[in-house]
Amino acid sequence: MEWGAVIGALGAATIAIYQTQWQGGYKADGFLFHINFGYLSCSLLLVCVALMHGSSRKIILALGVLAGLAATLLSISRGAIFVIPLVLAMLLVLNFSRIGALRVTGAVIGFIVLAIISYATVPMVKERMDFTVEEFSSIAEGNVEAAISSGGRLQLWRAATEAFKERPSIGLTYDEREAFNHELVDNGVVTEWVLGVSRGHAHSQYFETLASGGVIGLFALIGYLIIPGAYFLSRYVKDPENTYALVGVTFSAAFALFCLTEVALQHEMIATYYAYMQVVIFVLALVYGRQGNYS
Repeated sequence: MEWGAVIGALGAATIAIYQTQWQGGYKADGFLFHINFGYLSCSLLLVCVALMHGSSRKIILALGVLAGLAATLLSISRGAIFVIPLVLAMLLVLNFSRIGALRVTGAVIGFIVLAIISYATVPMVKERMDFTVEEFSSIAEGNVEAAISSGGRLQLWRAATEAFKERPSIGLTYDEREAFNHELVDNGVVTEWVLGVSRGHAHSQYFETLASGGVIGLFALIGYLIIPGAYFLSRYVKDPENTYALVGVTFSAAFALFCLTEVALQHEMIATYYAYMQVVIFVLALVYGRQGNYS
């Protein structure tokens, strides 16, 4: 798993650098979709971080972390970039007693310095951060329509919530949601911008499931998105030496956050990657009660 995560991160960084620096692309998309490429790169980065726990290959894993970070930044996927500090903060909290206050403080300072350097030296990162600040300012002032990306998502989430209210059990079909969105626009609930989004796409796994799956869909979502992370967390709390349980917590938390701002698991390839990784990590965490020892 260590070598796989590092090689995968290096591969992602190579593609990202090739597409942005050699081909002159604005963002790295992995030849498919820049948001999902960002999620893949970010998850590999975080898996490398979690695997450092008790590993003898920390230098190699650190290389994987840097490569994954480069690929994530070059994807300019805000849904992936913003997840990095959140999951790293979670890891620091979970391992505070083992790491110690001094190292935690050093890690926080190091991350802040790295963020400042990225903002100052990577034009794409600076542009996306400035764009985000501008959007949040517009939303705070009540001008949601001016915030094209973030404000648009808020409107789509509102539309999805209203769709859920229409049929809470199983939600509405895509055709029904598009027709319902026209009604919401006519009633002034959302703006006409929402009508330009096909199928009423909610740009959130949670709200998308709420709108088109209803209560039944939410139960399924809890099963594939929330319960795995809860299982890994409980196993890691019982056995802090189980590295694979920590990897499972990290991987699950990352995707739970990815799904807040995008329907991350709707595309078959990334959904397959997520399911495959969950099964592999589950088996390893189950088999090994202590790192390297059979339970």
